[in-house]
Amino acid sequence: MKASELRVDPKDLRIGNLVDYFDETEDMWYDNFEIEDLYKYDTDCYKPIPLTEEWLKKLGCDCVYQSKINKGFFYVINEEDTLEVKYVHQLQNLYFALTGEDLVVKE
Repeated sequence: MKASELRVDPKDLRIGNLVDYFDETEDMWYDNFEIEDLYKYDTDCYKPIPLTEEWLKKLGCDCVYQSKINKGFFYVINEEDTLEVKYVHQLQNLYFALTGEDLVVKE
């Protein structure tokens, strides 16, 4: 794995989050890896999944809006407050914190 690759801070993860994972023993990337145990794998090998329109559809989310100005996604709290959301695991955590439920990936 390249040193310049983005990594996820382990304290930002919870069970059920989706990340990309690099298995060093197999020298192979696993896309859309669901975390089942936070301590089973080397957390240095987790890479965040960028939030895209495709991911928003998969997660059935209509509460996030895309900004044309900086190409990011924002969760609208109220008319004055918004939160920038860059990665799938961030949206999963935000949704869980607000609703107490997990976002479900729709195939």
